[in-house]
Order: sequence, then structure tokens, then C-alpha cells
Amino acid sequence: FTPPATDEILFSEERTQAFSIANLAFQDGNKWRLYDGQATVFVSIEDTDFLLRVNTDKESFAKSDVLICRVRVTQWQTDAGVKTDYAVLKVLEHKTHATQLKLPTV
Repeated sequence: FTPPATDEILFSEERTQAFSIANLAFQDGNKWRLYDGQATVFVSIEDTDFLLRVNTDKESFAKSDVLICRVRVTQWQTDAGVKTDYAVLKVLEHKTHATQLKLPTV
């Protein structure tokens, strides 16, 4: 997402960040809601390889999964105030919540 030309970009940086999944958006172009440990943010997924794996059922998700991602964070000044945009450039790792099996009691 690129802000309108009248808005002033304050900064843009790339960083590695972990997110837990709050809400998935399987419709193309929709943003995912991810939780960064402090707040829920709307994130566009730009990693086409990851999206292909999602769309071909090679990725599945559970409640406590964590995505380690390369993220571009852009902040800009608008008439309404400061806005922040998150874009996942690459999903580096998908940590699934390991389910612990109960052993039968003897």
C-alpha cells in the first residue's frame, strides 16, 4: 500500500518480527490481523511463495501458531495524524503450536 501523494512518509524500515495470528484473510488483497505482543495490527502479505503454500493447502494454522517474518514498516503523516502500514515481505518461519499427547495411565 502506498500512501496518497499529499501524505509525507516519515520513515520506512525493514525488520524481523514475530506475530501470532489473530485473524486470517484468505481473500486476495485482504489484510491479515496479526498480534505483535503489544497490539493487533493489519498486515498485507506480500510473500507470494507463502501465499501459494496457503492457497494450495500446504500451510495450515492453529490457534497458537507464530509467524517469524521479514516486515516493512512505513509511517507517514496525514491530515488525520500519523498512520502505520505493515507489509510481510517474507515469512521466515511458521512455528506451529505442538500439541502434547496425553499418555494412557497404567
